[in-house]
Amino acid sequence: MIMIRKLTPDKSKRKPRFVRNRGIYMGRLGVKWRKSRGIGSRMRLLIGGKTRRPKGGFGADRRVRSIHPSGYWEVIVSNLDELESLDPSSQAARISGKVGLMKRERILARADELRIRVLNR
Repeated sequence: MIMIRKLTPDKSKRKPRFVRNRGIYMGRLGVKWRKSRGIGSRMRLLIGGKTRRPKGGFGADRRVRSIHPSGYWEVIVSNLDELESLDPSSQAARISGKVGLMKRERILARADELRIRVLNR
């Protein structure tokens, strides 16, 4: 049997928050990332001390890439058979969005019996 150790993302190695051009100064633009496409945009041309732009190297470590912040591996579940095959010590279930209400209630009841954590109750 393979022992799977719960890994959690290191809090000190988080990705920086990427802000769109002029997003800090204009509140209506928000802080979500949008690529700057203006013809004279200083951010697109990388002129001056502008904010950070997403590039290679800012990604998460490969070992913790698909781990939920709670420390469990996320597994998408769409029926009871898939729920039965989970390991409660290292995996957590996320119920698929295409599952209806009646089947969702059955999955939640069975998950409580098996003591499996469901991330989107």
